[in-house]
Amino acid sequence: MSAIPYVLAIETSGDWCSVAVGAEGEVLKEASLHMPYGQAAHILKLVEEVSVVFDKDWHQVSKIVVNRGPGSFTGIRVGLSVAEGFAYAGKIPLVGVTGFQVYRALFDKEQDLCVVLDSRRDGHFVACFEKNQWAVKEHVIMRWEEVQKQKRSTILTNVHALKDDDVLYKPLTAEMLLKAYRVLAGHVCEFSDKPFYLKSPDIHESCTTKRTAY
Repeated sequence: MSAIPYVLAIETSGDWCSVAVGAEGEVLKEASLHMPYGQAAHILKLVEEVSVVFDKDWHQVSKIVVNRGPGSFTGIRVGLSVAEGFAYAGKIPLVGVTGFQVYRALFDKEQDLCVVLDSRRDGHFVACFEKNQWAVKEHVIMRWEEVQKQKRSTILTNVHALKDDDVLYKPLTAEMLLKAYRVLAGHVCEFSDKPFYLKSPDIHESCTTKRTAY
């Protein structure tokens, strides 16, 4: 009998340093710490904690999934660096997903969706999806007052300060990445192992300016 193809997920783009292992559509183990900063000091310990599921035998890991952004510049780099290191050492395929894709995959497809991610600066990273559509309509940087004008859309965010009766708050975790990847893999979605930013660290332009991801 062949070994179970385990999938490892790594999430460090926001307020959580989170790692999870899944197989055959089930999340088997997750280890998470709420920490907006300092993920580099803890991420490897979390990976080691969940790796007991596959007895630390990396030959049993068939895929590594990582959140490539947008979000914390340092957090994204930490997650991608760790994921790339394990992928290279174990010759394991690496799949990068965006936080926008994760929310779209897990949310009701029958509704328009506006995803608002924390930028930790003025304005928020925003992507809008039309109902039954997987492709994002646009990626922009908006102030909260502008986001609120998206009257037709359900607003979903990982920004705790925006939580209210009209906004669905759901922090990003590795468990969500695992579940979302299972959905996304069955559709025509663009995956990449490159970091996804909507603005550079030293940008001072208007928050309403649309930026090109790279």
